[in-house]
This record gives sequence, C-alpha cells and structure tokens, in this order.
Amino acid sequence: TASAPSPQYYPLDVSFFKSSLDSHLLNLLWNKYWISTLSSSSLVSNREYTVKSVRDLAEKIDQADNQLSHTSRIGGYYLPSEKKAEESAVCKLNKDSTKIAIEQVQGLMTQIAKDALFNKGTKGGKSNSMVTDP
Repeated sequence: TASAPSPQYYPLDVSFFKSSLDSHLLNLLWNKYWISTLSSSSLVSNREYTVKSVRDLAEKIDQADNQLSHTSRIGGYYLPSEKKAEESAVCKLNKDSTKIAIEQVQGLMTQIAKDALFNKGTKGGKSNSMVTDP
C-alpha cells in the first residue's frame, strides 16, 4: 500500500569520500576546461543541429498542412480516425517546436548570465553588456 508523505521531516546524515587523487584530478580538469566552458556558447556550438531541427520541423509542418488540405471529408466533416491522426501530428509538431524554442531560450539565458557576470563595467565604467539596467 502507498503511504502518505509524512508531515514531519528530519535531517539525514550525508557523507562522502574524496581522496587526494580525486581532488588532484578535479583541479587538473578545472584548470584545463574552465576557460573553454565560460567562453563557449551552446547557441554557436549547436548551430548546425538547430538549423537541421528547424528545417526538419518546417518540412513536417508543410507535410501536415498538405495532409490537412487534402484530407477526405464526408459532408464537410472529418472522419474520426483522420481527425485523431491530425491532432496527433499537430501535437507532435507543437512538442518539437517547443523543444527547439526552449533550447534557444536556455542558450540565450546562459549568454546573458555570462555577459552580466563578466562584462559589466568593462569599458570606462560603462556596461557593454546585452543586459541593460532599467
């Protein structure tokens, strides 16, 4: 049987082991990759993937549009099976387009955060960032 969540919570002791070798390896990795991590942009590095995704989505939209315009109708009404298939196709297009949009927004938000952190006040006290103060 499923039990209801307890109304009271209590702390659990958490422990972990990190050896000196772990610390050394983490420091080496940090020193090697921190600059490339901060200077990279998912918008640039994923550009080809994004272009391919948008083209693929555009083709799917065209196909769905053609299917909707050439769908057989009986007395002006869609057949129930065709209507469900069309709704399913539109839902899939919606999910695909939302995924692409979210990836782009996340990449842009990362760039804005980096810009706000590292570029504020760099040129003679004036910000050259994309983020402006109100």
